[in-house]
Amino acid sequence: SSNEAAHIENELAPQIESANNVKNDNKYNFVYDCITSQTFGDYLGDTDTDTENSSLPPTRRWVWYCKHRACPDYYSAWSCKTNFLLHLYETPVHREDTTTTTREGRRQLAKAWREETAFDLSEPKKRPPEEEDREDVKT
Repeated sequence: SSNEAAHIENELAPQIESANNVKNDNKYNFVYDCITSQTFGDYLGDTDTDTENSSLPPTRRWVWYCKHRACPDYYSAWSCKTNFLLHLYETPVHREDTTTTTREGRRQLAKAWREETAFDLSEPKKRPPEEEDREDVKT
């Protein structure tokens, strides 16, 4: 939306001004060159999470759960697909897993392990299957 774009542009204004001040001192500034070489629209591109969520109704979104029992982050959830893919790439237990050694393997696993939830994340976080089974026995 235009309000969101204006808000982001206002947030970037101090950084651009700071970069301009350094550039005006006749010093090379990598940040200045990066900021000024891009149009403002370059900052507003869709993320992979936005692309994934576009397949759902506007009130729903995906979250990605780590379902590898040996992982220290077992059943932790990520609302950003990129961060989940980074988790798969960086965590030793996933690096040793043959299904996640390639980028394509990590993407396939992300698709298999994603769960639909409310867009505002108001629904309760999913629990591991073994915890749900124990709850069923109690009732």
